[in-house]
Amino acid sequence: MKGRRFITKTIILMMICVLLSSLSYATCTGVMSNDPVFPGQTQSFVMSCDNKNEENEISTVTWTDELANVLHVDTGITPKKNIIFSETYKIPLGITTITATLTGTNLEGTDTANVEAVSIGQLSIIDIIGTSTPLVGRSGSMRFQVLDYLNTTVTNAHCSVSVSESVGGSPITTVQNSITSYDGSAFFSLPLVNTAFEENTEYLVSIFCSCVNNTDRTCFNNNLDALPYAVGSTSTVAPTSSWLSASNTLTDKSSYTLQDSIIYVCANVTNSNENRVPISINYNFRCGNSDSATDRVIINEYEEIRGISGNTTQNQCAELHILNLPSIQNKNNSCYAATDVCVLDEMGECYVTYPTTSAVFNLISDSSIENEEYLSIEDKNSNMLPVIVGLGILAVLLFIVGFSLSTRQTGTYKLEVNILGLMVVCASFMVMWLITWLTMEFSVGASYFGGLKGFFIAYSVVFGIVPVVLFLGGALASCGLMLGRFFIK
Repeated sequence: MKGRRFITKTIILMMICVLLSSLSYATCTGVMSNDPVFPGQTQSFVMSCDNKNEENEISTVTWTDELANVLHVDTGITPKKNIIFSETYKIPLGITTITATLTGTNLEGTDTANVEAVSIGQLSIIDIIGTSTPLVGRSGSMRFQVLDYLNTTVTNAHCSVSVSESVGGSPITTVQNSITSYDGSAFFSLPLVNTAFEENTEYLVSIFCSCVNNTDRTCFNNNLDALPYAVGSTSTVAPTSSWLSASNTLTDKSSYTLQDSIIYVCANVTNSNENRVPISINYNFRCGNSDSATDRVIINEYEEIRGISGNTTQNQCAELHILNLPSIQNKNNSCYAATDVCVLDEMGECYVTYPTTSAVFNLISDSSIENEEYLSIEDKNSNMLPVIVGLGILAVLLFIVGFSLSTRQTGTYKLEVNILGLMVVCASFMVMWLITWLTMEFSVGASYFGGLKGFFIAYSVVFGIVPVVLFLGGALASCGLMLGRFFIK
């Protein structure tokens, strides 16, 4: 008995240790972007957390010197796990080290960098200013200052730039030695291609500048004195912005039947920028038993090109007809709508897409017949055969009627009598067509009659266009009469 208790306690203890060890690995890390760093430079404290319980937490970063004096405090909100975020601080004079410490619920992380005076052979890179709204698909730019060890501006410093997702990460894109400074100022621009960059994401930008005397890279100060060999580097964090925000997809109801005929699907879109943005939207809805069901297919969809003005939030909507496809017939279906909002460039290509879905709604089908009146032109073309056959049969019948009447009678019946009989027959067909149309429009059986595989389409064409039918019928009957009389003679 004691042995069993010992084994049970041991298993429980092991489970607790595993749990605690898994929790202990839920950490945040923080790394200084520059070490050493110079007075006047902007230091970035780059952080990342690896656990879900560290997401969307209030974070505090405290900057202290070598004596633990608090120099500055930043607050923010942590992003999703494994996404970098940062805080920055401009290094003052008179300190020898700078420490940044992250605190908050489930948060931790700290790092320290040395603060050194700029010495001969060193360049300082300061006052980095980036594009206010760097948008994916466009270009992002930065401007910065290059100073020598005497804190004077430098001309002809050659600089390179690399952009990565984290400290020490592989570069996403680079600019090599094509950036030069003039009177201390330097500028560069990078394409933020949508295959490499994501919206609302921070990236680490590393800048390296050099002066090589007695070459074409010789640098000069503001007194036009040539400078000796010198190098300098720094890193900063730059975020990308978003074109739009698409919060969700909406529908006008939570339950539908075939008799509702239409589902209104809307994308809720916000443009927080100043300029109007061209967009395309794909609206669709799909039904099925579950996400893994093989019959969960798109029932109907529609795509259009639109636009949204600056500083605007609105619902962009479309009507989607309910098609009684085989996969949803005669049952209560679980469905949802979806929209894909795409930002378009000048060539009509997509910069970035915002997919959202609606809440689940029900679609009740009480029929096993497809309602084809809203199918595409290609689908409807497959139903034109009954129309052609129906018209051909009618023409042959009308000709035979006229021919047989003229051959069987010897002048007792006149042409007018035959035409009048033809009109009576066509009028009867017209009444039948009207009865069918009224049944389709106003009865509960609309979903049934609407899907007879093109029969009523043919029926309407043949017997609904009354004047044309009467005219053609009269002409054909007349031809039959004349030919019949010709053969009798």
